[in-house]
Amino acid sequence: MSEENEHSGPRMRRRVKIRLKSDPNKKKIASSINESDRLKGFLLMNVINYTFFFILAYLITYFLSRFASGFVANMENKGPFINYNYILFWAEYTSWDQKSIISIFSSGVAINLFAFFIALVIFIKTRKREGYLSSFLLWLVYFTFVRVFGGILAGVATHRDFGFLTMWIYLSRNQEIVIIVVSAILIGILGLFTTRWFLQTSMSNSLIQGENRMKYVIVSGVIPYVIGSAIIMVSHLPIKQIHEFILLLSFGILFVPMFILIPRLSKSSIVCFNKPSLYKVQYKVIIYTVILLVGLRVLLGRGLTL
Repeated sequence: MSEENEHSGPRMRRRVKIRLKSDPNKKKIASSINESDRLKGFLLMNVINYTFFFILAYLITYFLSRFASGFVANMENKGPFINYNYILFWAEYTSWDQKSIISIFSSGVAINLFAFFIALVIFIKTRKREGYLSSFLLWLVYFTFVRVFGGILAGVATHRDFGFLTMWIYLSRNQEIVIIVVSAILIGILGLFTTRWFLQTSMSNSLIQGENRMKYVIVSGVIPYVIGSAIIMVSHLPIKQIHEFILLLSFGILFVPMFILIPRLSKSSIVCFNKPSLYKVQYKVIIYTVILLVGLRVLLGRGLTL
C-alpha cells in the first residue's frame, strides 16, 4: 500500500501540472468565443440602429425638400398640393415665368444643400464624442448630400422636380447626361472622403481593424441601406413616380469607393471614439422614425394643400 502511494503521488502531481498548463489555452479559446459573440452583438445592433438612422435621415430631407418647394410655390401663388408620392401645382406650367420655375424647383435642392453644411459642421465638431449622435449625423450628412445631387440626378433622369428646371432651359439630352454623370461622381467623392469617418463611428476597434472593415461596411452600411430603402419604397406604395426610387439607388454610389479604398487602408490604424458599453438599441429613434413614417402616409396620403 505504501509503495502504491509513493508511485501515485508523482502521477497526481504530474496530472495537476498538465491541467495547469492547459488552462491558459482554454481561457484563450473561451475569450475568443466571447469576443466573437460580442462582435456579432455589435453588428446586430448596427443593423437595427443604422437602418432607422437611414430612414429618419431620409424622412428629414424628404420633408425639407417637399415643404421648401411648397412654401415657395405658395408665395408664387402656384398652389401647391403635396402628396406622399408627388407634388402638384395649381397653375399650368406653360403660364409660369422663369423666376417661378427657378425658385420653386431649386428650393428643395437649396434647403438640403444648406442642411448638408450644417450637419457636416456639427458632425466634425462632435464626432469624437461618445454616443450615437455622430453616427446619426453622418447618415444625415450623406442623405442631405444625396438629396441634392441624387435629387438632381433623379430629376433630370425622370424630368420631375429639378428636372422641370432643365426642361425649361431646354437642355439637350447630352447635357442632361453630363449632369447625371457629374452628380453620380460627386456622390462617389463624398463616399471616398468619408470612409474613415464611417469606420470611426463604430463602437468597437475590433470591428474596424484589418479584415473586419469590409464586413463592417457591409453590415453597418449596405444592409441598413437595403432594408431602409425597401421600407421607404413600401411606404410610397402605390408608386406613381420613380423619382424617389432612383434617388435611393443613387445613395448606393456612396459605398462603391468605400469598397475600393478599404483594402488600401487595411494596414493603417483607425481608432473609433466610442465605447462598446454604450451599445444598445435606440428605441427613441425608432419611435420618432415610425411616427414620421406614419405621418408621411397619413398626413400626405390624402394630400396637403399649403
